[in-house]
Amino acid sequence: MVAAALGVVAAGCSTPSTAVGTGSTGRLPATTRPPTTSTVVQVTGALDPDRINLVLGDLPAGWSVSRSTTTVASPGDLRSGGLLRCLGRPASAVAGSSSPVFVDGRVSARSALSFVTPSSELSLEVQDLHTPAGLACLGQAITASLTSSGPLTGSTIVSLDETPGALDAALGVRYTASSSKGPLTVDAYLFDVGGNQLVVTFQATGEAPPLTAERSVLAKVLGRI
Repeated sequence: MVAAALGVVAAGCSTPSTAVGTGSTGRLPATTRPPTTSTVVQVTGALDPDRINLVLGDLPAGWSVSRSTTTVASPGDLRSGGLLRCLGRPASAVAGSSSPVFVDGRVSARSALSFVTPSSELSLEVQDLHTPAGLACLGQAITASLTSSGPLTGSTIVSLDETPGALDAALGVRYTASSSKGPLTVDAYLFDVGGNQLVVTFQATGEAPPLTAERSVLAKVLGRI
């Protein structure tokens, strides 16, 4: 069962976007960290990545498994050393696995489950990511994971936690940028699964993927935990 969602507000409210810079690697002041309110997915039994990660059956008809992983944001990069340094968090031991990349036209999806040691570290990282400076750090990490997409300009990142119908995720963000192939959108959802990190990302070139469709997919993933 999933605990109550973070920061859900009434329909019509909006969250300002954060521009993603490329030169800031400063640590977050401790005073910017909000109180601990991280949503945690309750886990029964051992975590099995093959059961928790995204599978083709989670996606609507028409999706398929891609043989290429290039130009697709990697959820595993959300535990990169560069992101943790930017947040001012210590490096933590991580192991885990990723799903295949699934595609439907110009939209792709994938997931990664990371086992974090110590398990208490993830909730502190999530708190930092809920600050404007933390979001900017995350935006830089997503940009770095998309280097094979070519030069990106005008990148921004915004929280999805306050959008109508938001899921019980520890963090949801929408990253946008301009690429040589057109507008690029990456929606990333981070779940705290008993102190371990599950990240599911959706990426589209051109029209942004609909949030309602993403949340339908995520509900199937969460239903298996």
